[in-house]
Amino acid sequence: MSAFYLAGGRSEYPKRAPVGVIFGARGSVVRYEYDFGSTTELRLRALAERTGRADKKTRVRLLARNESPRFTCDECGQPATRICPFSDGENPFVCDAHSDQHVCDDADCHLPVVNSPRMGVCGYTG
Repeated sequence: MSAFYLAGGRSEYPKRAPVGVIFGARGSVVRYEYDFGSTTELRLRALAERTGRADKKTRVRLLARNESPRFTCDECGQPATRICPFSDGENPFVCDAHSDQHVCDDADCHLPVVNSPRMGVCGYTG
């Protein structure tokens, strides 16, 4: 279950709707909600557009990618490797060395830091 929200409000499109129909022109901003049970909200912006057709030999397989944010351990500042889904936004990131000392007292519940907006949501492990 998911939905796109355009400037005028909620709009639903079939899964195979052309990207240009959803985004419109370059610079358009679209809000996208994924999984209404444990919703993840994304804000997407069209930076450029591709014109033309891809032939079978040179198909474009990746048109967009998010840049992986850098998360640091809230205890020591080293790169974080784990996130606590129960931290309510306060100090959720820890490195392996500080995972056992996190305030939730349950290192077994910590999830891996991954390059995904679903990180820390509903047991998502990438």
